[in-house]
Amino acid sequence: MNKQQEKSERQIRRGVAWNLVGLVVNKGASIVVRLIVARLLLPEDFGVIAMITVTLGLVGLLCDLGLKSALIQRSKDELVESSFDSVFWLLFFVGFFWMTAFMLAGIPLMVLVFDEPRLVDLAMVMGISIPLYGVVVVPEARLVRQMRFRTLVTAEMISTLLASITAIALVFSGWGVWALALQELMAKFLRTGFIWRLAHWRPRRHFSLDALHALSGFSRYMLGTELIRYTRQNMDRILIGALLGTASLGVYTMAFMMTETVRSQITGMISRVMFPAYSRAQADRAEVRRLYLKVIRYTTLATFPVAILMILYADKIVPFLFGDAWLEAVAPVQILSLASMLFALTGDPSVVLRSIGRPNIAFYISFWNTILVGIPAIVIATMSFGVNGAAWAIVFHYGSSRIIAQYYLRREILVSEISILKSVLPAFLVVVTILLIGYFLGNAEILSVFNG
Repeated sequence: MNKQQEKSERQIRRGVAWNLVGLVVNKGASIVVRLIVARLLLPEDFGVIAMITVTLGLVGLLCDLGLKSALIQRSKDELVESSFDSVFWLLFFVGFFWMTAFMLAGIPLMVLVFDEPRLVDLAMVMGISIPLYGVVVVPEARLVRQMRFRTLVTAEMISTLLASITAIALVFSGWGVWALALQELMAKFLRTGFIWRLAHWRPRRHFSLDALHALSGFSRYMLGTELIRYTRQNMDRILIGALLGTASLGVYTMAFMMTETVRSQITGMISRVMFPAYSRAQADRAEVRRLYLKVIRYTTLATFPVAILMILYADKIVPFLFGDAWLEAVAPVQILSLASMLFALTGDPSVVLRSIGRPNIAFYISFWNTILVGIPAIVIATMSFGVNGAAWAIVFHYGSSRIIAQYYLRREILVSEISILKSVLPAFLVVVTILLIGYFLGNAEILSVFNG
C-alpha cells in the first residue's frame, strides 16, 4: 500500500469512526424517543407523522436537484468557487418555491390520497422546514469534500439530542403527536444552523449559468436516481397508508424503524464517507474494487448479527420494548430483517457507479428495476396480503436489484462473485454462531419464524 492509499485509509477510518459515533447517538436518541412515545401514543399517531415525513422527504430531493452529489464528486480541477455560489442561490429560491407548492397543493393532495384530514395542521407546521433542504446543500458538500466528518457529525448529534430531549418533555406535557412533529422540525433547524456555523463559508453575490451547466450532466442523473430510490424505498409506506390506513402504516413504520431504518443508517453512514473516497480513486479501478469489497465486509458484519437476532426474537423484543399494542409489527420486523441482509450483501453499488462517473448506469438500474419489479410487487403484495405482503415485496425487490447491480459492477470494476463471497464470509460465520447458540438454547424451529 503506497502513501496515498495509506492517507486515504486513515481518512476513511476517521470518517467511518465519527459517522459511527453519530449513528449511535442519533439513532439511539430516536429509538429512545420512540420507546417512550410508543407507550403513550397510538399506532395511528405514528402513521400520520409517517405520511408527512414521506412526502417531505420527496420534496427535499426536489430541493437538492442532485447538486450536492455533483459538488462532492467533481475533482478540484473541475470546480470553481462560483460553482458553490451559483448552486446556493439556485437552491435558495428553489426551496421557497417547493415550500409554497407543498402548502398550496401538496397538503390537499396528501389528504386526498391518504383520506386523513388530521395531517393538515401538522403538515403546515412541518413544511416550514422545506427551504432548509436547499440552503444546507453547499456547506454540507464542502464539509464532505474536505472529509470533515467530525464537524458534520457533531452538528447532527447536538441537533438530534436537543430535539429528542424537547420531544420527550413535550409528550409528558400532553402535546401528543405534536411532540413528534416538533422534534422533526427542531432537528432540521438546529442541524442547518450548526452546519452553517461550522462550515465557515458564506455565499458571494455571484451567479453563473455556465457553472451550473457544468454540473448538470451529473446532477440530472443523480436527481433521477435519488427520486427512483426514494420511490422504491417509500412506495410500500405510501400504499399501506392509502390502502390500509394510519394504524397499519404506524405498525409498518415501527417495523421499518427497527430493521430497514437501522440498516439504511449504517449503509448511509458508510456511503457518505466512501463516496468522496471512491471519487478520489475513480481513475484507479483496482483501488475502487479493493475499497468496495472492504465496505461489503464491514457492512455485513454490522448488519447480519442484528438482523438474525431480530428474525429469531422479534416476538419477544417488540412487545417488551413497545407493549402489546404493537404485536402486529412482529412479522414485518422478521421479514424486513431478511431484506436488510439481502441489501447488505453488495453494499451500495449505486455509490460506486456514481463515483466512477457512471451515474447513468445507476439511474437506469434503479429506474427499470423499480418500474418493472418493485412497484408491481409492492402493489400486488400489499393489496393481497397487507403489511406482511409489502414486507415480502421488499425482499423480492432487493434480491432482484442486487443481481442486476452485480452484473454492472463486474463489468465496470471487475469485482467477481467469489470475491464478494469471501468478503461476506466473516458475517456468515457470525450468523452460524448465533444460530448454533440459539439452537442449543432451545430455538430449534428457526425456519418456522415467518409462519403466521
